[in-house]
Amino acid sequence: MKVEFRASDSSGRTGAVFGAATASANGEFTYRNALPSNYRVTLANLPAGYYMKEMELANIDIRTQPLTLIRTPESGVRIILAKGGALQGTVADASQQPVADQQVVLIPDDFRNRADLYKTARTDATGRFSILGMAPGTYKAYAWQAIEPFRYFDEDFVRRFDDRAVSVRITESSSSTANLSLIP
Repeated sequence: MKVEFRASDSSGRTGAVFGAATASANGEFTYRNALPSNYRVTLANLPAGYYMKEMELANIDIRTQPLTLIRTPESGVRIILAKGGALQGTVADASQQPVADQQVVLIPDDFRNRADLYKTARTDATGRFSILGMAPGTYKAYAWQAIEPFRYFDEDFVRRFDDRAVSVRITESSSSTANLSLIP
């Protein structure tokens, strides 16, 4: 698992990775050279099927707000992982035929500024997809026939297709199903 420190502006949007640390087998990591600034701390390469349940520094939840470093913290970052929910489903075209190699995008209803909650998958040859390690919450699933890379982070664009998305509720360790129609 890799812990990344990304630049963060006042709105909480993230930018480039300033630095990263790889966690050891016991889960400990050290990141030195952090300059005073605002950061979003994100995780990469989580164990399959897991999500970041908690992340705190000095009893402050840094999953939902930027970490502001003024000086070296007196305590470490505490991260708790948990078994996430799973979503399986299919994508079909207007003729109800399965669509192979189609991107599926899962977008959280809340915390849209948290890129770690967005999930994507591609359908297999039979139009089936599977997404693992989802944090509990409500999401909308989309299958756009064509979309510019990462356009799904644009809330105004996504909102235009909300009536064609499938809503799903995910709980810890749950398994849900969603059958999507291709959005032209």
